[in-house]
Amino acid sequence: MLLVLTALQLLLTPVLLQRSGDHWEAWGPYGECSRTCGTGVAVRTRRCITQRTDGGLNCVGPAQSYHICSTQQCPEGSKDFREEQCSQFDGNDFQGRLYKWLPYYGAENPCELNCIPRGENFFYRHRSAVVDGTPCHPGRKDICVDGVCKRLGCDNKLDSSVQEDPCLQCGGNSQSCYVVKGTFSEQGLPTGYNQMFIIPVGASSISIRETVATRNYLAVKNLRGEYYLNGHWVIEFSRATPVAGTVLYYQRGAEGEAVPEAITGRGPTTEPLVLELISQEPNQGVEFEYYLPNGRSREGYYWSYGSWSACSKECSAGYQSRLVFCAIDNEAYPDYLCASLPRPADNRTCNEPECPETRRWKVGEWNQCSVTCGGGSQVRTVECVSHDASGPRVVEDGQCESYAQRPLSLQNCNMQQCSQYSTSAWSQCSVTCGDGQQTREVMCVGAGGVRVGDHACRTLLKPPHIQPCQMSPCQRRVRWHVGDWGMCSKSCESGLRERQVICSDAQRTLYGVEHCSTHQKPATVESCNTQPCYRPQVSAMFVCPAQRSATCYLPHTAGPCSDWTPRYYYDNARDHCEHYWYGGCHGNSNNFMSREDCLRFCQITTTSSRGSRIIPAVTGNRTQTWDMRRIFTVPWTDVGVSIDKSDPSTVEGRVGQTVVMPCRVTPPPSSTVVVEWRRDGTPLSPSRHLQQPDGSLLVGPLTMQDSGWLLCVATRERERDHRYIYLSVSDVRITTAPNNVQVPQGSTAQLPCVVSGDNVNVGWSRNGVPVRPDGRRIHVSADGSLILNSVQLADEGTYTCNAYAGTYSVSATAEVRVTRSSQPGAGTDFGVPTGCVDQPELANCKLIVYARLCSSQYYSSFCCESCTRYAQGLDTFGLIG
Repeated sequence: MLLVLTALQLLLTPVLLQRSGDHWEAWGPYGECSRTCGTGVAVRTRRCITQRTDGGLNCVGPAQSYHICSTQQCPEGSKDFREEQCSQFDGNDFQGRLYKWLPYYGAENPCELNCIPRGENFFYRHRSAVVDGTPCHPGRKDICVDGVCKRLGCDNKLDSSVQEDPCLQCGGNSQSCYVVKGTFSEQGLPTGYNQMFIIPVGASSISIRETVATRNYLAVKNLRGEYYLNGHWVIEFSRATPVAGTVLYYQRGAEGEAVPEAITGRGPTTEPLVLELISQEPNQGVEFEYYLPNGRSREGYYWSYGSWSACSKECSAGYQSRLVFCAIDNEAYPDYLCASLPRPADNRTCNEPECPETRRWKVGEWNQCSVTCGGGSQVRTVECVSHDASGPRVVEDGQCESYAQRPLSLQNCNMQQCSQYSTSAWSQCSVTCGDGQQTREVMCVGAGGVRVGDHACRTLLKPPHIQPCQMSPCQRRVRWHVGDWGMCSKSCESGLRERQVICSDAQRTLYGVEHCSTHQKPATVESCNTQPCYRPQVSAMFVCPAQRSATCYLPHTAGPCSDWTPRYYYDNARDHCEHYWYGGCHGNSNNFMSREDCLRFCQITTTSSRGSRIIPAVTGNRTQTWDMRRIFTVPWTDVGVSIDKSDPSTVEGRVGQTVVMPCRVTPPPSSTVVVEWRRDGTPLSPSRHLQQPDGSLLVGPLTMQDSGWLLCVATRERERDHRYIYLSVSDVRITTAPNNVQVPQGSTAQLPCVVSGDNVNVGWSRNGVPVRPDGRRIHVSADGSLILNSVQLADEGTYTCNAYAGTYSVSATAEVRVTRSSQPGAGTDFGVPTGCVDQPELANCKLIVYARLCSSQYYSSFCCESCTRYAQGLDTFGLIG
């Protein structure tokens, strides 16, 4: 077996060791240079001749060879080669917009063509590889070849080890210049721009970089304060920019990337450059290094000049300018000091070749959609524009259609479903008999039935959420109704008190007593205060003080209604009863029909010399007399102290009001009876809290912070009593008030009245007359808004929204004007409302109509019928005279 294997190996060896016959053809000629100046690349190729049939090659070595060409410098003013490649995409449609593209140097692969739109914060890779010969990094001797960055020696050979020294000498030994370097580490810099150092004229191999990444930025300007980089708080992305006769490469991290900032440049510089640090946080150090030629010192003034600006035109002869100024020792001086020296040119012609004629589509912005929802359309202008040396002009569309398809000029928009009101089923009637009301939920829904805010349906009339309902008539149950007991006629030794007892149904409709005869009539009179009266004792030196009711300390209030009536209220500050006008509803108990009633109830009777009298007092077997002019109080017979618990334990008030917190103490406060009020264990300050003679507390004006529990403590010697009273303060404000409106006859008017606060009632009046919702033409929504459907001329007037809670109220007023309908029958008599009558004893109504005074709430209140008929067109009057 071993002999057989050995024989096979000897037979196969010549076959495995023989040459395959694959070989290279001769090199072909070099192709066209990739650039006309500034170092291009020419390529030549060769073909592998093979005898293999499986597609493989056995040739060893590269199939392409590269040669450096066009190494001469490009003319001054030429565009950067990478910028030139990005500009080829200027004006092309990119995601519906047209941009001017600039080179972006911050990407990972320097040989990709990455460009950034001017004024935007994103970049885009337009090509996977730049044109051969494009510098990998600005200011460095490396170029891209076939998408790969290759080192280029200063001898213009690829992968050459011959490099420039920092003095810019090819293959030099750095002996013709000297280095200047250091670290700017100044601390305590103010926020903003801070000068670090100046790089002088002639500097080369410039390197400036942060020691660590910070939120600070580097900035560059010239001696005249004109910024080349990051000026006026405009921070730029990584880019190369021509500055001072060279190119400076600015590098910083992308958004959110912590990378130290750096500026590099080859040089030499033609003007001094001022380096600044834009401080936003403490300086961590900025390292700098540059080289200056040996013996570079200049004596006297010299011309300094900056870099050429961008060419004003891309073709057909534009122009460039640059800053030229007189300088010495890195300081700018007036130009006349350099007048003896030849002044460098400050402008020149550029891009002289004629512009080729190009044609492209120009599109405008989409106009507003025809509808806001439900599917509409929008249009834009689309024109074919030709560009040549004479400038742009509009040409026939056919001249552009051969290059690119015409963009759309019409498209659909706002395809989403329109919002609309959706209603639930009506609820059951609120009563089982008689008249009640039903409610339902009304909500605004959008696409898919999803609930959205009411603002999405603001152009639609909101359906009513409440309506009247009528059930079968209620069976009236007639019975005795008993009122509260009145005051006792005497304070001791059996007085009498009475109450009202009536025969009525639940609606307080009165019936004869025979309808309630099935039950015995409750008593209307009973005895009270049966305890014996106590007489003054021997030691009595005083009499009981007269005590004023808490009612007398309440502020007077007119209420929200307009049924004005003269009344009187007690002014505690002036100890006098004053006249005021009462609106007829929602006042308080400090309200009296006459001045006498007010004085009788609230004023304390004090004795005078004319009214003094002598009261006998029995002391053992002797009788003593006391002059009432010197008598003020009488001590109580018992030694305890108590607080009346029958008063309300909760007091409600509104912001700005003054209220009484009841705490009537028996015996009343004196030198031996002490009353103290506390909140959260702390005594109340006297600034807005005034204790009354009976122990009650006057609080005001109220604020929202006054809400909470208050503790009243009464102490007499070792006896003590206390009582908690809760003060509830709320605020009533009209957050959305009605506005004056003018609506055509027959349309709908809506007056908003949105109110803040709890337990607030909202009512409407027109010209002082209450407006009653009828569930059909007149509605009041849940938020208090008044809705008038099928508006008529008679609906004109002054509408007032009254919001009230308890005795507190606020109001807001708006005018409603109705324009006459031009349709026939617009003057139809809609009738004069019941109760709308003229008052001729108060005003001459014909004169008021003549003078066009019906729009005044004051005058129309006297001439309701005449003004209504005039508004309906039933009566017409000419002007006087």
